[in-house]
Amino acid sequence: MSPEMESLAKTLTQLIVSTAHDAGTTSEYINAQEIEITEPFLDVDFRFLLKKQPNLDLSNDSHFSKMKWQYLNLEKNAYVLTGNVFMTDGNIPELEIVIAIDPNRESSTMYKKLYYKLLNTISHELNHLNQKGWNRDYDNVVPSNMNIRKSNGNGHGYFLLPEEIESMVKGMYHQSKAQNIPIDVLFTQHLQPFVDSGFMSQNEMIKIIEKWISHSLKYYPFAKMSNKYQHIIDNI
Repeated sequence: MSPEMESLAKTLTQLIVSTAHDAGTTSEYINAQEIEITEPFLDVDFRFLLKKQPNLDLSNDSHFSKMKWQYLNLEKNAYVLTGNVFMTDGNIPELEIVIAIDPNRESSTMYKKLYYKLLNTISHELNHLNQKGWNRDYDNVVPSNMNIRKSNGNGHGYFLLPEEIESMVKGMYHQSKAQNIPIDVLFTQHLQPFVDSGFMSQNEMIKIIEKWISHSLKYYPFAKMSNKYQHIIDNI
């Protein structure tokens, strides 16, 4: 990711955290920020959807109800977030960040965690924008076609798609640097809720981590690693 894209990721992260912190409670999602970003290195329409609902319940949530792993994230963190990019031929790409927060559990610690996770997510999504269309960075992989993405969308195979490996590791690398913790620790933290919610098995998680570590060693040789997966590193 170029220095300009890194700077944009940090700017958007700070904007979102500040906006979320200052917002009042809502029963529905509000369009908290909407910006048309036009830079020499990127054209994208950005929007931030926010809900701050006391005693937040995801079971009827329009964005998170089907994401069972997010129920665990909410219980642990007091917030849930997701990011998406929408790219249609001939149109300016769109970057959307969605966050739901339980204001009864807000704290400075929560917002610090949110900052780091957001930096990860936005870096991830900005990288997707560099994989396709007029913003494409030709050093990046070519995304899988929609049939492949759909067939892998309901299982661990999604995390092994070339474009997802590239974007997920890039996002976690930027979080790892900012938070000063080993990148493989973030791999485990990110994937464990998928295991605990039944979306994937423990063995499937390890297969993903093997691929992510291999990608990290190749493209981010200075990434900080713990010794938890040293046996994987030794066999790459």
